[in-house]
Amino acid sequence: MTTVRSFSSPYVLTERRIGAWQRDGRGEGDGAGYQAWLTVRNVKSRGRKHRMRGILHDRVLHLMSDLERNAVLHFERQGEVVDIREQFPLDRGITRAIANSMGVRHPTDPASKVQIVMTTDLLITCRPTNGPLVSRAFSIKEGKDLLSTRVMEKQEIERRYWQRLGVSWNLMLDNILRDGPRFEAIRWIRDWFYVDGVGGHDPRCWNRRRRRVLEALSVADGTTLGEFTASVSAGGGFAAGEVLSTLRHLAARRLVGFDPSLGVPTLSSPLSRFQPLDRPHSLGSHWSLAA
Repeated sequence: MTTVRSFSSPYVLTERRIGAWQRDGRGEGDGAGYQAWLTVRNVKSRGRKHRMRGILHDRVLHLMSDLERNAVLHFERQGEVVDIREQFPLDRGITRAIANSMGVRHPTDPASKVQIVMTTDLLITCRPTNGPLVSRAFSIKEGKDLLSTRVMEKQEIERRYWQRLGVSWNLMLDNILRDGPRFEAIRWIRDWFYVDGVGGHDPRCWNRRRRRVLEALSVADGTTLGEFTASVSAGGGFAAGEVLSTLRHLAARRLVGFDPSLGVPTLSSPLSRFQPLDRPHSLGSHWSLAA
C-alpha cells in the first residue's frame, strides 16, 4: 500500500508555500516594515524559540534559539546598528549556482525534497560615524555544529553568497553568546523599554517619574541601589517598586548608563552601576519620552 505524504505541516516547505510567502512579502522591507522569511511556526528548533518585540523598530522578531536572541540583545546595544533583519532569505538562483560550482547538494526540505530558500540568521545594518550605511551578515552557530561536514558545506554556500554581493559575512559562536549574567542583565533592563503595556499607563506620569529619577541620580553619591530607591520613593509620587522600574526603563532607553557585565544588580549593589549621561543616546523617534 502506498503511503500518501501530507505537506500540510507548517514545517514542510513546498513550491506552493514558497510562492505564497513571496506574495505575502516575506523577506522584504526594512525597519518596522520587514517581514522575516521564516517565523517561529515554520522551523523545528532544538532549543527555545522566541517572538521578541524589537527596540530598534517596533515589530516582532522571530528568533530560533537563545543564541539568536542573545545576538540580537548584543546588536541592539551597539550605537552604530540601525536595523536588524532576522531569517533573511537568499536568492535561490544564486545559491543553486554556488552549490553547483562547489559540487555539493543544495539544501532541500527532507519531506518534500524541494530545494529550500536558504536564510541568513541576522542581517545587520550599521551607520558608522560620518559614513554610509553598511550591511553585515551573521550566521549564529554552536561551535560543535562546525564539526559537521554538511553544516560546513551550507556555511560555505552562505559565505560565498554574501561575498558575491560584497557584504561582510561573519560566524558568531556560542562561546560569546552564552555569557549568562551579562545577557540576563540586558534582559532585566530591556523588559522595561516599553511602558505602554503597563497598567494605568499615562505618558505624562511617566515623564514626571523619569525627570524625578534623573534629577535624583544626578546628585546621588556613594549609596546603594536600595537606599536610592527608598529615598526617591519617600519624596512621594511613586508606588512600591516604581523607582526601580523607572530606573530600568531609563537604562533600557540609554538615557542612563548601565554596565550589564556584572549581571543583574541587587538592592545592595552600588548605585554607581547606573550612571547619568551627559548626552543620552538617541535611536529614533519611537524612543521619545512619551512612548
